[in-house]
Amino acid sequence: MMLFARKAFILSSIIYFVLFGITFRDAFASTPKDEAKDLGCWYYTGGGVLKDGKRTGIDKSMTTLICANDCAKLNFSYALVKYGKECTCRETMSKMDQTGILLCDFPCVGDSTIMCGGHQEKYTVFHTGYFQKSEFTRFWDYINESYVGCYMDRGPFCKDSFSDDDMSVGMCMHSCYKKKKNLAAIKNAEECCCSTTLEGTDKGSRKGCWRFCDDNPAFHCGAVLPWVAVYDIEKVPKYVMEPTAKPPPETIEQKIESNLSFYIYVGICVLAVIIMLIAICCVCRCMRGNSSSKEYQRVNDDPNPNPNANGYRRGSRVTLDL
Repeated sequence: MMLFARKAFILSSIIYFVLFGITFRDAFASTPKDEAKDLGCWYYTGGGVLKDGKRTGIDKSMTTLICANDCAKLNFSYALVKYGKECTCRETMSKMDQTGILLCDFPCVGDSTIMCGGHQEKYTVFHTGYFQKSEFTRFWDYINESYVGCYMDRGPFCKDSFSDDDMSVGMCMHSCYKKKKNLAAIKNAEECCCSTTLEGTDKGSRKGCWRFCDDNPAFHCGAVLPWVAVYDIEKVPKYVMEPTAKPPPETIEQKIESNLSFYIYVGICVLAVIIMLIAICCVCRCMRGNSSSKEYQRVNDDPNPNPNANGYRRGSRVTLDL
């Protein structure tokens, strides 16, 4: 019994400390940034030298990941390296076009096996994993689901359009929603057009829409003409399109699913407490039983019991000889 109590106490203690360790780890750990993503070789189309952004300086141990980490710490989304050692941080990829990877032929000074840009404004570009705050980030959970595909615009499709250097899928979808259109299309990551049908387009390869928007590199944003990335606005809930609209109430199944991990956690904690209490009770009972047994054994095994005040043993029978 004593052995069982000890094992139960040790088991419950382990469960309890593990649960609290997980809780404190999740409570105090900072939210990690996504890993840096290699976007390939790009060149600056603004003419002359790239002047916007923040230069971190020239580092004799420079690599693409060092540049990406430095830019992430400064809250920039993009890290650009050229000449093997010059790092520049930018918030957007405006006035940048992708080019052949062979044009970024300067080895990094910190690791000669990695290319760090080229000459004449050729940059090896990484997304740092940091995303700029935007009012359109609320669309992110629905963008992949609403993606229709990559299409070739034969000319009449993108009539109602506008351009923005900070174009995002959410911006385009929201603009088309206000125009009461059900399709939003983006081309070359900077022009948005709205439509109600796919008339005037031909379905193309997914690889045709290789450009991405500045808000998230995972979302397709078309390419140079004639490629457009098309999104279905109707697959985005109204309360996302209109932040003032109230979301629908959660069903019982959704409430249970959203709180399932919490219920499991509470149940395990309660079970651990019960096991611990049982173990403590068992230990107390064993200790009390051992104490009584030792006292009883000591009294019975005493070879010289104390006599009473009259010199006789307590409880002994006295016989008188007449």
